[in-house]
Amino acid sequence: MPDASMPAASRAWRWALFLGCGAALAYGLFRPEPPPQLYAGAAVESDKLLHVVAFAAFCVSARVALTRVGGVWLWGALLALAPLTEWLQHFLQPARTFSLADIQANVAGVALAFVLAAACERMGWGARLLARRG
Repeated sequence: MPDASMPAASRAWRWALFLGCGAALAYGLFRPEPPPQLYAGAAVESDKLLHVVAFAAFCVSARVALTRVGGVWLWGALLALAPLTEWLQHFLQPARTFSLADIQANVAGVALAFVLAAACERMGWGARLLARRG
């Protein structure tokens, strides 16, 4: 939950970003059919790239919106969500196939978001972006 000491406008855009990224991720994961291949003949399926980007965006938005959640808890939950969503996808949409490669792409998205968030923190952007009390 965003810090109550933040201005309401700051809390609003953080939650809007988080909920928008969550909705886009849910749509992509739980739609009845897989997305079409964007690049015919590419070495990596575009679907895997979409998994990485979607999870990275969702995780970064979670870090920005959920400022009161400790890093270990947040990143642990996001890391657990990566394989869980693939299982849920197959459970909720039986026509979709369970894929270990999709789980790897999801985990890679979480790792990318973690590296980006850590780099922002290291460069001093994290304190302003997260507006933590400390």
